[in-house]
Amino acid sequence: ATIDSARAPNYPATESLPTEARPIPPELVSAASNIADIELRERFMRAAENCIARRELHQA
Repeated sequence: ATIDSARAPNYPATESLPTEARPIPPELVSAASNIADIELRERFMRAAENCIARRELHQA
């Protein structure tokens, strides 16, 4: 069986950003709750968390 690369998980090999827990803005949680596909919702949340972390890292 082959794995469809578009549906394969895309996880980084190592964490390059600090793993400190940051609160996710309520508007992102609300937007994510409207995504019916669980996997897509989780990927959206991870992408949002990573984007926020990168933005905060560059603002420091």
